[in-house]
Amino acid sequence: MTALQHIRKNKPVIHCITNYVTANFQANALLALGASPIMADLADEVKEVTSFADALVLNFGTLQQHSELAMTRAGQEANRRGIPIIIDPVGIGAIPSRLNVCRRLLQAVNPTAFRLNAGELAAIAGERWEARGVDAGSGEANVREMARFVAEKYDAIVVVTGATDLVISHQHTFEITGGDPWMKQITGAGCVLTTIVAAFATVKQDADTIQQGVHFYKKVAERARQTATGIGQFQVECLNYLQMEEL
Repeated sequence: MTALQHIRKNKPVIHCITNYVTANFQANALLALGASPIMADLADEVKEVTSFADALVLNFGTLQQHSELAMTRAGQEANRRGIPIIIDPVGIGAIPSRLNVCRRLLQAVNPTAFRLNAGELAAIAGERWEARGVDAGSGEANVREMARFVAEKYDAIVVVTGATDLVISHQHTFEITGGDPWMKQITGAGCVLTTIVAAFATVKQDADTIQQGVHFYKKVAERARQTATGIGQFQVECLNYLQMEEL
């Protein structure tokens, strides 16, 4: 049984404390993939929700006053239960207050994986980088070396998205090519990948299984571009192809 078949058979519950800009896209993507999303971020209920989830996503896209407390409570419950935690630290390379939240969270919670761009990776690694909003920005540090450093420091898998995606653990390195440039034109394309990583991590919490999810998403984008005539249709076609068993 492939990892994708395992997801479709077991329909894992993915608890997403995520951002309101892309929550709908993420939820629909998880449903198309075969998982079961729940978007609960009230600090008083997140521990209870995480208690029956199969994975947890912590996305920094639209942090609010209650977000840090909710993420910490949910993350600690996920650690207690041994389910995967995927952190998507949106914008921490450009917004110091978000980076501070991330640092405090990492003192309280042990992540399974990070899904981020080069600018966000550099912020966690403590390297100089010129980030621009939620975009990757530019810098001279070696992305592969930064990813390996973060993977070893936090004993986690690091998924770095770019022209070529990297999936790095302290033991393995995978490069995944493909995809389509139109992914950059859709708000939430990266957030969706984070939820896909979470779903695949419910099968096995290792770099090989996670890179299968990243590779599948690249293929989804390629097929969607073949049939879409514009950005709006492209987003819909991505959801359609996420339902496919094989690509």
